[in-house]
Amino acid sequence: SDIPPEGHTILRPGDLVMTRNLFTAMLVRSDNGAARALVRGHEAVEGWFRGAAAQTARALGLFALRVVEPTGLAPENRGTAVDVARLLVAAMEHHEIADRLEMAQANIPVERQQQPTVLPIQSTNLLLHGPSRTFRVIGGKTGYLDESGYNFTVGVERSGRAVVIVVLGSASHDDRVRDAERLAEWTFRNYRW
Repeated sequence: SDIPPEGHTILRPGDLVMTRNLFTAMLVRSDNGAARALVRGHEAVEGWFRGAAAQTARALGLFALRVVEPTGLAPENRGTAVDVARLLVAAMEHHEIADRLEMAQANIPVERQQQPTVLPIQSTNLLLHGPSRTFRVIGGKTGYLDESGYNFTVGVERSGRAVVIVVLGSASHDDRVRDAERLAEWTFRNYRW
């Protein structure tokens, strides 16, 4: 089953969802069921996913990055802050990913029990919600593991200058957002381009 015992998902067993909508749910809401369903859609899932992830990491020069499953929930998934930053930069080069990582919310069409329905979702990237800031959020991704705490990588831009912020090991969902916001503000105020 693609419905994870840990993490969260909007999906229920038997839901019919188009691939592009699974992709949106995975990237906007960090939907673990959607991530699992996307990978399961390929032949030889375990070997394919691990091999593809390892090949991509090598091609990007992310030699410390190890990805064993698609949700990010396994403690065996590992990488450095530099790996995470470079991965976000590489991912943002693909408009299909970049567009979704900028979404504060989306609607996911699902056929549930033979009835079409729309499931509204909110981004886990809280910098996309709330008050305006002195910078623009150009994309980001959240994560959590008991072993590593609350994690967040986010790309921000001001006056044509882009910065990637990586926060690892925060104590709470709110702390990681505050930490990232403070780092972004400090960088734009102090860094000499």
